[in-house]
Amino acid sequence: MGRAAPVLLAAVGWLCLLLAVHASNQKGASISVRARWQGTPYLLEAAEFLADESQQLYWQFLDSLQLSDSSSGTECWHSIVDQASKLSYPQVAKILPVVLGVRQYSARLEMFRQLTKQLHPAAEEHCCFVDVHGSVVTEPGQLAAAIQQAHTAAGSSSSAAGQLQEADHVYNPDQQDAPGAVAAVLHASPGTDCWAGLHAALKQAVKDAAADAPLVYAHRPLLPAACKAMHACADLGTEEQLVLPGYGVEAVLKNMEYSAMDEKSKADAAAAAAKKKLAGNADDALAGIDASQLGEVKGFKFDVLVKRKPQLVQELMTFRDVLMSSDEEESIKVWDVKDAGLQAASRVAAAADPLALLAEISQNFPAIVSSLTRQQVPDSLRSDTRYNQRYVNPGANFVMLNGMLMEVKNFELYTFLDRLRIELRLQGQLQGLGLAPGTVQRLLETRLDHDPNGLADLRLDLSPMKHVLWLNNPSRDKSHAHLSKHLQHLLNMYPGRLGPMAVNLMHIVSVGDPLSPECIALAGSLQRTAQRLQPIRAGMLPVVPEAVARAEARRANPGHTVDMPTWQTMSNSEKFTRAMLTIRSAFGTPAAWEFWAGMGREQMETALASGDAKEVETTLQSMFVGQWSAAAGQARTNKAKVAAKKDSYKAWEELKSGSGYASEAGMQLADISGYLLSKGLAHLPKPSWWLNGMLAAIPEGGGAAVDQELSYAVMGEMQLLQEHIYFGRIDGEEPVIESLMELLVSVRHWNPRVLGMDDDGEAKKVQLSSALSHPGAKALTYLHSTKTAGRVKPVTHWVAVDLSQQRGRSLAAAAVGFLQDVEDDFEPAASRVGLLLAPAKAATALDVAVATALKALAEDPKILPLLAQLLQQELGTKLAALPAAELASSPDWQQQLQAAAKEAGIAAAESWDCSEAAVKAALEGIAAMSDLASTQLQLPLGSAAVVTNGRTVIDFNPAAGNATLAPALQPEDFALLQLYGASFSMGDALAKAVRAARAKKGADPVLADAAAASDVVMVAASALSAQVYPDSRFGSLAAKQISEVLGSLRGRGLSSGPHKESSELHLTAIINPLTREAQRLSQVLVLLSDVLNPSIQIYLNPQMDLSELPLKSFYRYALPDFSRDESGRIAMPGAPSAYFNRLPQRRVLTLNLELPESWLVEPVMALHDFDNLRLADVHEQVAYAEYELEAIMLSGSCSEVGSDASRKARLPPPRGLQLHLGTPSQPHQVDTLVMQNLGYFQLKASPGLWTLSIAPGRSQELYQLLSSTGGSSTHATLWGGPRSSDSSSSSPAAASGSNVTTDVSTQVLLHSFTGKYLLLKVQKRPGKESEPLLPAADDMNAVAASAAAAKASNVINVFTVASGHMYERLQKIMILSVIKNTKSRVKFWIIKNYMSPHHRRIIPAMAQQYGFDYEFVTYKWPHWLHKQTDKQRVIWAYKILFLDVLFSLDVPRMIFVDSDQVVRTDLAELYNMDLKGAPLAYTPFCDNNKEMEPYRFWKQGFWEGHLQGKPYHISALYLIDLVRFRQLGAGDHYRVVYDNLSKDPNSLANLDQDLPNYAQHTIPIHSLPQEWLWCESWCGDETKPKARTIDLCNNPKTKEPKLQAARRIVAEWPGLDQEQADFTAQVDAKFKAQEAAFAADDEDDAAVGPAAAAAAADEAADAAVAGAAGDSAATDHSEL
Repeated sequence: MGRAAPVLLAAVGWLCLLLAVHASNQKGASISVRARWQGTPYLLEAAEFLADESQQLYWQFLDSLQLSDSSSGTECWHSIVDQASKLSYPQVAKILPVVLGVRQYSARLEMFRQLTKQLHPAAEEHCCFVDVHGSVVTEPGQLAAAIQQAHTAAGSSSSAAGQLQEADHVYNPDQQDAPGAVAAVLHASPGTDCWAGLHAALKQAVKDAAADAPLVYAHRPLLPAACKAMHACADLGTEEQLVLPGYGVEAVLKNMEYSAMDEKSKADAAAAAAKKKLAGNADDALAGIDASQLGEVKGFKFDVLVKRKPQLVQELMTFRDVLMSSDEEESIKVWDVKDAGLQAASRVAAAADPLALLAEISQNFPAIVSSLTRQQVPDSLRSDTRYNQRYVNPGANFVMLNGMLMEVKNFELYTFLDRLRIELRLQGQLQGLGLAPGTVQRLLETRLDHDPNGLADLRLDLSPMKHVLWLNNPSRDKSHAHLSKHLQHLLNMYPGRLGPMAVNLMHIVSVGDPLSPECIALAGSLQRTAQRLQPIRAGMLPVVPEAVARAEARRANPGHTVDMPTWQTMSNSEKFTRAMLTIRSAFGTPAAWEFWAGMGREQMETALASGDAKEVETTLQSMFVGQWSAAAGQARTNKAKVAAKKDSYKAWEELKSGSGYASEAGMQLADISGYLLSKGLAHLPKPSWWLNGMLAAIPEGGGAAVDQELSYAVMGEMQLLQEHIYFGRIDGEEPVIESLMELLVSVRHWNPRVLGMDDDGEAKKVQLSSALSHPGAKALTYLHSTKTAGRVKPVTHWVAVDLSQQRGRSLAAAAVGFLQDVEDDFEPAASRVGLLLAPAKAATALDVAVATALKALAEDPKILPLLAQLLQQELGTKLAALPAAELASSPDWQQQLQAAAKEAGIAAAESWDCSEAAVKAALEGIAAMSDLASTQLQLPLGSAAVVTNGRTVIDFNPAAGNATLAPALQPEDFALLQLYGASFSMGDALAKAVRAARAKKGADPVLADAAAASDVVMVAASALSAQVYPDSRFGSLAAKQISEVLGSLRGRGLSSGPHKESSELHLTAIINPLTREAQRLSQVLVLLSDVLNPSIQIYLNPQMDLSELPLKSFYRYALPDFSRDESGRIAMPGAPSAYFNRLPQRRVLTLNLELPESWLVEPVMALHDFDNLRLADVHEQVAYAEYELEAIMLSGSCSEVGSDASRKARLPPPRGLQLHLGTPSQPHQVDTLVMQNLGYFQLKASPGLWTLSIAPGRSQELYQLLSSTGGSSTHATLWGGPRSSDSSSSSPAAASGSNVTTDVSTQVLLHSFTGKYLLLKVQKRPGKESEPLLPAADDMNAVAASAAAAKASNVINVFTVASGHMYERLQKIMILSVIKNTKSRVKFWIIKNYMSPHHRRIIPAMAQQYGFDYEFVTYKWPHWLHKQTDKQRVIWAYKILFLDVLFSLDVPRMIFVDSDQVVRTDLAELYNMDLKGAPLAYTPFCDNNKEMEPYRFWKQGFWEGHLQGKPYHISALYLIDLVRFRQLGAGDHYRVVYDNLSKDPNSLANLDQDLPNYAQHTIPIHSLPQEWLWCESWCGDETKPKARTIDLCNNPKTKEPKLQAARRIVAEWPGLDQEQADFTAQVDAKFKAQEAAFAADDEDDAAVGPAAAAAAADEAADAAVAGAAGDSAATDHSEL
């Protein structure tokens, strides 16, 4: 939003000044988060920013960089930003200061540092060095010898790709896969003394490298701590440990209650009256108001202020509310908040700066709620809101960026910045074509009509289906005559129960080799379906490979004779198919089907399995003769009766000779094969069925598997048909299959390779904005179908071919044939074709002939027949073998070409110029096109490919070899490509938008020419369809629905910034002002408004009729301060933090962090208890806490793949599979288990190169790793081509986006603050398919063995959690009580998420003093599991939800002990208790304290009915048998139950207790004897002497403070408390003495200089990797 308007500047300035004056007298709180590494240079971060735009820009930046001579940080900042900005799109450059300010690329640079340290630990002492195939070179003069030595060692078969990482910056990427290439990797930073020499020497070495010994130059940006920079600008940003933005902090009022309000003063009443009159119209704000009645509040004279600044009435009233409510004496009644949402909306709507006021109200709501509720709500706002909420859910929040929905609930800063950058890049690409921002906005809006998943519903139209061999016809067969023909009858059938009908509701056709087991099984299944009289028409299309090959030969050489096989040379499939067709000719299709699926099927399967040709022949004869005889005996038609007279053996002999009834079998088979080719069904990878247009592989496994899968498919189609019939879309007036093909998107030709639906996945997509400006694109001449050249084309095909290759000529001919389509079967009018001539070697005469023909004759409509001649006939073949120069020097060739032109019907054939000058010009154009193909389109040399609106389909790649040679693309495939480009790559929608823009008055000049307008469509389609959005949870359909809703809303939206037509970014938000989303987004929108000046429109959507406070916390989102200097440029930002400058001083607050999904942080400095913070007790002006980014999560989903296709989608995740994460030198640093829930797993990591592996032992014995697919959730959308990390494979040891992948491990490069999400596929090893990973649920031997192991270990494992200083005090007392009463060694497992830095320092000292072990554990809350917002409920959840994945597999049992408990017994007795097969043991609640009977909720209502007599247990103490727990999948079950119940706010009130008690019917609980847990609240005094543990339960009746109760109830508690206090004081004194000594040492070492300090910081940063696994003192075991 622009802040140019004086009134807005005044609003912000006045309000900030007033708030600052008031805040100066109040104490505040501040929280910051730091990374574990030192800050990284802004210079290198800017280079990484450019690298994500283009690798060429990265190298241009390094080559053109001119560092400022000034040592001023400000000047260096501006110099870096300015130089980087000049290289990118101006639109993208706007976001560069923001990206640098939030340090988005620091994680990637830290990854490079860790990578260097890991791979070259001894080279860190060098400021710059080059790794040449493992050798370290530090001087330019050493390079030549090192490169020569590397080539000798590597050999001619090596490539540089295996020596590089995905994030490396490669100077010459086209040589990465070249045979014999070696890599030279420079580790250095610009600005250092050694950079320039090595950089220049490497570029020269690349240039000088021989063709058979190429050198690949790569750069890993690295600025070692000890490296002395030439320029101060080179290390700007490295001054301190990195401080991070991008998280929220809430300050929750603890135990806030609303009671009766105090009587208000007359001034308050006057203020309320004034505000009532002021509401709704700021322009008449003071009309009829005696401003003097506003009075003075805390020294501010509001009567004077309002008179001086009447335009700021709403802002001043909000400030007055803050002052009045800060007394903390006011409270409001619950019913007073009924209209709080409307009141907040009213105030925001009337403000001069609505964004700033929205942030103020939402983020400080508890401070102003009491006075806000006195705001009068205009009737118009109330009625408009009620009307709007007919279309929008009340209180819902939505944000749309340039028409696309954004994630608001789980907002993440770095992902949001990437979305902004994508939009700015798209704007830059399209404005670069000459379009105005408004036109670009309209093009971007076409995304609303784009359904990226629409391809999944694509169907194949088999019409005309005359070649299908039909078994039945329910609509006409006599057997169905008595059945209903009405489609409405289907609506009366239950899903999955398809009854008899006399209609062809579904068509199912078998497509495949008729002798394949799958097709034979399907035939039987379809026969049974026909016998049930279901409305399914069954048919078959036999695929005989030899017959298909003959059909292809006839198609490639029309008129040429193809040799037919003899009976002796025929394959078994062809013999069988001819036999079946012969029986069909004689007796009809049912007899042929019986021959195929019935008689002798088992014998034929046996014969085929034997491999004996003679046995197969004998069996086939027996089947044929038997079926002929059987059919003859049942002849009904005249034709059949005539055939019945022929002897069956005579018929067999005629079949072999091809005479008699068999005479037409060969022709029928040829027709069927040609039909299969035309439909694209001739080369399916597996036998398949076709069901109403859907193709699916027939499952393996026999008839039962086929029946099951077919029933699923039929049921799904039945539901779809019921829907269409119900809504009248299918009415029976035409055949159902025809209606269905019209309703759905259907094609007449099928090619999974073209559609991106084959095993190779989606085709590569290239953004063509830069390619269009390449000279090769300028050299292209476009071909069109007849009379369509002047149209704007939705689809552009760039057909890249090497015409010296037969496949190249074939592809070009197919493209021309597509445009020539005389009968308009392909409807080619929507396409244009550019023949991109890209010979691998020297251009041939054919290349030149085609190029000159296109140049001279392109506008002649007969150019297409001419090109078809050149590409398909003998003349073209001869020219393809001639050098280009011979064309100009030989008049004979020129005459032949002109003769061909005349033959094609070209009138001005003589204008075809093949002179020397024309040939020279043609060669220059061909060279440019070749360069375009290799550099911009990244096509392999000599390949044949089609680039359709930027989507690349490789038809032929000579480097792949004949083994992977796919069938050549045909004209029908271009029709399919056109459909894809028009419908699924937004070509149609964009062309429509461009045509509309052309028709407008004052249209962009570039659109005047149809060819240029088609270029716009092509570039826009390539850019939009290639873009994958980082938060693409919302589809275009949802965005379109919201857009339509916006047009229906009443009331005035709040606008900010420039008009939509003139802005690159347009944000539309529907916001409920009193929600967490508003607290967060308002602050972000204010920042965007200041920095990027987007167009913003906000519609307020408050929740009406509130029954409770909508917000109970203050909130801040940590962002840097992006101020502008005197010149208007964005200054170097300050360190971000979440700072609260106005908080209640005498209320107790809890401060919680709201973190990105991938972050795990821990507090490292906090002097105060931020769980129970009371600012009045804080001596400093600001209560400060600092957190550290402990880990960036590497998470993912693991799926098990079966050994055959039928099992592929049916296998559950491999629950319990153990994974390790580490480095090559230390492969096991952290570990985890795979959950059954979504196959989810998570591991702690940090930026660097990691090895993810299946853990040795049972997991590795059973499983092998098939593939690993994963990319950063942010930068996977920004990196393309060779930088992409996304890949998949279906075989072990396949490359998976990493350099080293084996059947048990894969490498993962973590380089982003957004973490990494992996998709792992594993498979059981051969012979292990039936072995379970975990013991079966009924296997009690494993449980017994585990119990024995637990008893033998003599270690008692105790699990506990505490939050806040008081509970940490209680936890120390509990630990002492356990240690003093338990004879065995004890190991405490403490959840560290909520530990204060002080407590983390005390526990290790206690462990050393008292002789126990400890381990700090944590588990990041999974993103898919419903989140809790209350901190106490989160802590409760950690007690129960992650028990199966929180502890390592070698821990057999665990006891949970509450921190406020005192143990009086040896826990070994509980630890070794027999649980009778239950996974958990809890103590039931006591019953003997009768005073508490009214509070025993489990004895009444829901719980009484649900428990069914089972006890309700208390969760303060319980035992977990982890082996049994995992064996039963208890953790997975608990998470499912929790996820279902927790979404209801009234469920699971006591989460840690309610969940296991609710689920105990499924996950049994062993009830412990009562004496194991006693608490005064529920147990009588008579049982206290027997108590083994005493818990300080809260008493709902007396609400006695816990510490007071502890002293009264537990006799030994004061002594234990004193002991822990004395010990804590000793430890604190010791640390204070150490800190004083360190401080003195620091003063002595100050003269050492900054280099040493930086080196020390780097050493500290190295702990980031080790920190994922813990330290030597104790394992910080966060996953298992």
